[in-house]
Amino acid sequence: MTLPTWQPIGGPEMDRWDGEATPDVLARFRAHKVSGGHQKPPDQRRATADGWYVPIVDRRPGEAILRTEARRFRSMVADKGLFDRLMVDDGSCGGAEWIVEGRRVTSTSIWSAYYACRIVELTEGRDIQTVVDIGGGYGHLAHVLAGLFPHVVLVELPIVLALAREWSAAHPQTNLELRLPDELWRGDLVINTMSMQHMTPRNLDWYAARFRAEPPACMYLVNRVVKRHATDVEMNRYPFLSLFDPVAERKLTGKHVEWFGTR
Repeated sequence: MTLPTWQPIGGPEMDRWDGEATPDVLARFRAHKVSGGHQKPPDQRRATADGWYVPIVDRRPGEAILRTEARRFRSMVADKGLFDRLMVDDGSCGGAEWIVEGRRVTSTSIWSAYYACRIVELTEGRDIQTVVDIGGGYGHLAHVLAGLFPHVVLVELPIVLALAREWSAAHPQTNLELRLPDELWRGDLVINTMSMQHMTPRNLDWYAARFRAEPPACMYLVNRVVKRHATDVEMNRYPFLSLFDPVAERKLTGKHVEWFGTR
């Protein structure tokens, strides 16, 4: 099968990166919307004219948000001990770090802990050898999953993979691979958390063709079910969902739904 052309969006600088990944460059990557960085509370920061971010001074609102978030997500998973272990993050990839219940966490790590716990629950009894995390940002969730499954592949834009390589160097996992979307990869379980909601219909069609050519056994999604702008595709209209039988669906926020399906 001939796949349609994969075409990342966000400008030429988002399509490739061959420069040096200095701390300043990585900070700018981390602040960009495609990296899963500081665009959401409580990590959201006021940008200066040159694109840098003003440090958070009053930490109390962020701590309160994450404390509430951690409590809510813990109540929604079966293995609360696993959640507590996985929600820890050292903040070394640029995320704002907070102390919640005596643990160093970021907003990303709390969501990653929830995703990982739910993936473990939903795939119990299934032979999942390889997990593919599409659009996994700098790779926090992929690294968490690498501690739970035999093999994990992180699929991302070239510029984000530069950030993921830095994170991987500081947090080595021998069973984790980094791949571009148009490189060779396949998995028993494919996951996507809050990045397909930013993709164009063309790129969703590209992934649909790929999944038809090499169908994964399971799929786990957390994405928006409402449009943000005209180019968005609601999650319940993704062109590949018909390949799977829905097993579980849960509303996470007013706009986001968790969905799991199998073939």
